[in-house]
Amino acid sequence: MGVRRAVEMVLNAPHKHKSPISTYGPLIHNPQVLKLLEEKEIFVINDIPENGSGTILIRAHGVPPGVKENLEKVGFDVVDATCPRVIKVQSIIKQHAGQNFASIILGDKDHPEVVGLLGYAGENGYVIGSGSELNSLPRFEKAIVVAQTTQNTLLFDEIRKLVTDKFPHYKVFNTICDSTGRRQAEVKRLASSVDAIIVVGGFSSGNTKRLAEIAEETGKPAYHIETESDFEVLDLKSLLSSRRIGITAGASTPNWTIKRVYRALEALSFKKERGWRKLGFYIQRTMLLTNIYVSIGAGCLCYACTMLQGISRFLPYVIISILYVQSMHILNHLTGSDSDRYNDPDRASFYKKHKVLLTALAIIAGGAGLVIAYTMGPVAFLMLFIMSIMGLSYNLKLLPRRFTGNRYLE
Repeated sequence: MGVRRAVEMVLNAPHKHKSPISTYGPLIHNPQVLKLLEEKEIFVINDIPENGSGTILIRAHGVPPGVKENLEKVGFDVVDATCPRVIKVQSIIKQHAGQNFASIILGDKDHPEVVGLLGYAGENGYVIGSGSELNSLPRFEKAIVVAQTTQNTLLFDEIRKLVTDKFPHYKVFNTICDSTGRRQAEVKRLASSVDAIIVVGGFSSGNTKRLAEIAEETGKPAYHIETESDFEVLDLKSLLSSRRIGITAGASTPNWTIKRVYRALEALSFKKERGWRKLGFYIQRTMLLTNIYVSIGAGCLCYACTMLQGISRFLPYVIISILYVQSMHILNHLTGSDSDRYNDPDRASFYKKHKVLLTALAIIAGGAGLVIAYTMGPVAFLMLFIMSIMGLSYNLKLLPRRFTGNRYLE
């Protein structure tokens, strides 16, 4: 939830806040999302400049309290995209720090979330990564124990038990995000029903690394990859010999990256095949990418409608529907390739590679449909012509931005 919220806030920022838009530190730990933001001219600022302008968003991991104040002082409009779960931990630490409690944080000391939490703890903040590190700390009269929101639930349970046994007067707060705990539990359940596990997500993402660790602890072959290109450097022998492969992903992994990995893995399994199975796979993929399946479906729907209406001369209508849908889908995918880069990368690559051929196919299909409609009379031709114009306008911005405020047809 926190990751999705932060990404939505930064993507909506140009419509709501003063430009230029930037983020203080990487918004989330996912290189593909950060690259997308750069393409939208939303850049990362890692240090506070002497003079700031425009709007800056606080990263989902949060920052020490002084950072936000300093950003405002130098001239930025500050929008806080800190995950609400992280804000809850910050509040717990701040409240108890004001009562002279020591704050013990279970987490990675260099992780930005932990750095931000330490800012709320003041001089009485300590970071631990194991039970031995907890034992090495001084014994405090008053202390709280919290966890980085993406911490390993098993490790936290060990620390909580140790605190109960040796430091019963310490207060322990389970601040691990609910979705983090559920995801880690799901990986364990997944491992029991598959032969290998793939964890998709940024190599610098704390919660993704935790999932990979848990997957490895199950004893099943586990692979932590960032994108589908990582398959090229992996030893795929044990992976491809698996009958069932489980795929999971970190909280900051976008859907388009998961889809790319799934498609690449699907293709890998067929590349080792020979004969008709391999040929059948590539024919199926081509029919999907060129929308032939969709066009045939449109023809079948048109045939059903003509039968229900008792139209005996159905063939021209069926052919027109197939040609129209084929033409419009291809042309709109050609003009909407920017969004396909993320939503359907296989299709975007296919259309880029075969752009000329697909353009010709779309024009021929659209023209043939109009010719058939012309032979059926002026009404049929005019209707199809208007539909074609409307179909071609699908990816066009019909209203000036001053009327829409950039909210529509992006």
